[in-house]
Amino acid sequence: MKKQLLVGMVGATLLLGACGNGSTGNNSAEKKDVTFGEIFNKGKKVSFEVENKPDNDDHKPVKDSYVNKYIFTNDGKQTIYNGSRETTLEEIKDKSNEEILKIAKKEDEEVFNKLKNNNIDIKKIDIKNDKNFIESEKKYPSKVKEMEKKLENNEKELEKIRKDEYESPNERPVKIKVKTDGSGNNTSNEWFFIQTNYDEDGNKNNNDKLKNTYTSYSVEHSPVEIFDDSYGWLSQNNDDPRKFLVTKVGDKVEQVKLDEPDSKYINEAK
Repeated sequence: MKKQLLVGMVGATLLLGACGNGSTGNNSAEKKDVTFGEIFNKGKKVSFEVENKPDNDDHKPVKDSYVNKYIFTNDGKQTIYNGSRETTLEEIKDKSNEEILKIAKKEDEEVFNKLKNNNIDIKKIDIKNDKNFIESEKKYPSKVKEMEKKLENNEKELEKIRKDEYESPNERPVKIKVKTDGSGNNTSNEWFFIQTNYDEDGNKNNNDKLKNTYTSYSVEHSPVEIFDDSYGWLSQNNDDPRKFLVTKVGDKVEQVKLDEPDSKYINEAK
């Protein structure tokens, strides 16, 4: 009986130890110094591209930072969803990865439909203006002919937009590039391949664009505390001081560093 009780107590102690200590479920986010290259390539993790509101002067992630992109990584593979730019870090702080995934899928489709409807409205206005011009300029055949061609193209584009259907994002390889400093030994800039299926105007990113579009996050920082969680983060140099790449990290983490040029997680160093 004592032996069974002892085993039970040891098991409970181990269980409590695993759940505590600021655990993130990813060992690469638990060390003193961490990099996004390792976090993205080892184990499962949910990270975010977040942005602060224009009236927020904090140049760091805060509870009201809203999610631009949800980044789900799994041993070097990633699936990226557009955020609604309404959900904040505060609203998802206690959510499980599965719950966040449901939110991400819902918002990604909502963003697509919103942009699609907006593009339809814009194209309808273009068509209306084309028709008005043709009606008002009948005495100028050359101008009318030119506008009729434009009208025909706009009507074709409208039909194409209406036929566009939402496609959920596919899993793609994690890709990271760095630029070295004058010595060639240290990273001065780091770029992440974190593009979604659709751009900010609702247009589908073709394969060539997806392959060649990277986002720079190149300024190292110590983690920030938001409620009971610690967030590791990188910021941009000058592109947008309100936008950050963030992920939850363990309590032991002291610094989020850029990946070194010779890191096995870097696809290209120049």
